[in-house]
Amino acid sequence: MAQYTIKRSCGHEEKITLFGKQKDRDWRMGQEREKKCLACWKKAKEDNPDPPQAILRKTTQGVEIVVLKSFEIKDQLKERGYHYKDDLYISEMAGPMGILGMGSGQKGWVKIINEEGPLMAEVDFLEGVRAQIKIRQEPGATLAGMFEALLEGRPEFLP
Repeated sequence: MAQYTIKRSCGHEEKITLFGKQKDRDWRMGQEREKKCLACWKKAKEDNPDPPQAILRKTTQGVEIVVLKSFEIKDQLKERGYHYKDDLYISEMAGPMGILGMGSGQKGWVKIINEEGPLMAEVDFLEGVRAQIKIRQEPGATLAGMFEALLEGRPEFLP
């Protein structure tokens, strides 16, 4: 174990503690020099937060809109009639373990719309808050989609 003072890419100096062989520490120091210091990283994260992610998936009740990574817009979502769920299983978000039901559920805001006019208004709203929008045509038609439906206890997703 050794402590080093390195100059970060932002120009600030920061102390880091590294373990292992000298060649591994040298490699790690090179990696750490390319990063911003903690204070600059936090400021950049506050100035440019991750955009919300919206997934539109078709159900027998209509189109379900799921909005993830949405802390900054949660009050707007509440006003628009979304409700919060902490047990959403979205296979492309959870990776292979999520597909098999071994990952933890996602947390997000959900709203079901069964008319085209209000759906377009919601899409316009989501585009206005710079959400990344993904459209899932038939969630129950794939193996991953069927696992999602089973894990959520949502028979409307099953074919």
